[in-house]
This record gives sequence, structure tokens and C-alpha cells, in this order.
Amino acid sequence: MNTGGKSLAPVFAGLAAALAFMLGAAGFGLGEAAHEAMDQESGANSIKSFENRIRERVVNAAPAPAAAPSPAQRNTDAVTAPARIEGVPIAPSGPMLAIVIDDLGVDAARSERTLALPVPLTAAFLPYGAATSALAQDAAARGHEVILHMPMQPQGEADPGPGALLAGQGPQEMQARLAAALERVPGAVGLNNHMGSLVTRDAGAMRAALAPAAMQGLYFLDSVTTPGSRAAAAAEGLGMAALRRDVFIDHADDPAAIRAALDAAERLARERGFAVAIGHPREATLSVLEDWLPGAQARGLRFVAVSEVIAARRAATVRTAALGE
Repeated sequence: MNTGGKSLAPVFAGLAAALAFMLGAAGFGLGEAAHEAMDQESGANSIKSFENRIRERVVNAAPAPAAAPSPAQRNTDAVTAPARIEGVPIAPSGPMLAIVIDDLGVDAARSERTLALPVPLTAAFLPYGAATSALAQDAAARGHEVILHMPMQPQGEADPGPGALLAGQGPQEMQARLAAALERVPGAVGLNNHMGSLVTRDAGAMRAALAPAAMQGLYFLDSVTTPGSRAAAAAEGLGMAALRRDVFIDHADDPAAIRAALDAAERLARERGFAVAIGHPREATLSVLEDWLPGAQARGLRFVAVSEVIAARRAATVRTAALGE
């Protein structure tokens, strides 16, 4: 179709890319179902030995659930909730972007390609991936931060994979499953949720499940697969450092939408000082990252691990308190 000799194809293409970006950057509403359906692709590959390890953990667990840490035992460096320090300039040396890549360990080739990206990443490993343990060690050796991508029950019928935290489980079983999962991810300094839109709504269940992780000094990153998630608040209530992700990079598995989401994450990092973006080891995502990262570095964007964002926010909170602001 032509209007005055000019094709409308670029207009339609631009509208399509804008729509894809709106779906990708927000990560809410349709994001909950779509993100978890997307995760199901990785979660379907169950490993029998991992299921057996979970059963052994539950059978052999102590009869009484672990108690929540006392105030004296809690991590005294726990981060203040984001809303209470909104607007605090936290990165005087430049805007920080923490890129988290979920679902690692299942597809070894894609996982290895992810770890070869030229910036520090936060590598989130599924505990049941056949290559998880070896790749987690490789990730740490390459300078990436390693965390557990813990399967949790979503709303609906999507399968989060073996060993998941499920609604209705008791504290003992939840803690045993989390402990078994952490054994599979050597060097993990934190965890985030794989799916979980049902379980993360339940603050009590999340407190029970995360109590041992709090005692170990791990941090929690809420993937926010549902706007009703209470997981980060539950983690903070245990004294854990906690963050919520800002952007899903590849909510739409489309190069234009992925690039737009990365641009949005960069803008947020420049406005606020930091941003946390989550993606997956897919062909489109990796190809766009390989092309986009060098230019972002040249623009002065600093790529950091999630723990560095936590530390910067902690320092900003202390600095603000000291100034009496």
C-alpha cells in the first residue's frame, strides 16, 4: 500500500516493535503467564537423580523446621526496601546495570555461550540441569556471579520442574528442597525464583522456605513473575538483602523488542543509578546482547553483579542517613 508514493511498511513495523517492547519491559499482567510459559520450556527437562535427592532430603530432615533467625543472628547489612530510598543517587562512578540470565545449566551449549559474554553477569542456574554444577563453577571462574534459580509453583498448569517449592508444603519439606537445590549450584551467593507466581504471593510460605538461606547470608532476587509477589518483603523480614527485577529483557522473543527492553533498562539505570534486568539463554537474546553490550560499555554503562547493586544501595542508605536526609 502506498500513500503519496511512500510505503507504510516502516510505520507498521515500528508499531509492531513498540507493542512488543511494551509487553517486554513491563513484565506484568500478560507477563506472568507468558514468562512462566516461557520458563516451562526449560523446566520440562527433569532429572531423576535430582528428584531422588529431594526425597532423601525430605525423609532425613530434622522433625522440627528451622526457626527463623533472631534479630541478633540476622544479616545486619540487610537492604532497606526500595521504596524507602527511591531517588537516592547511588552510583557516583556511573550507572549500573545488573543483567541476570536465568535457566542456565539445562542447555549446555547456550549456557556456555552466555558465560562467554564480555561483561560480568549474574548467572542463575536451574538445580536440575545436567550441566549445572560444572557450569556454575566455570561461571565463577570467569568472574560471573552465581545464584540458584529455584523452581517454584506458578498459577495454572505450567510445570516448574522437579524439586519445586509447592503451595501446601510444610516448612520442613520446603527447606529440604531448597537445601538440595543449593547443593547442585556450587558457589551460589543468592537465589531467585523460577516461575513461582502462586508461591511467591504467600509471604508465610516464603519466610519458611527462605529461613535457612537467610542464615547462610544469601540474598534474594524477586523475579516478579506476578505483581502480587510478596517474596522480596518476606526475605527482607528475615534479614536477607533483597531486590526486585526491573525489566524482562526477552518477554517477547523478538530481536527488536529485546533491544528496546535493553535500551529501557539502560535509561532506568541512568535515571536511578541502577537497574536489574532478567533474560534467558535464547538465540535471539544472546545475539542481541553480543551486539548491544560493546556499545553500552562505550556509552559509560557499568555492568555489575546483583550483589554490587545491593552493596551500592546499602552504602547510599547509610550515606543518606548520615547526612540526615
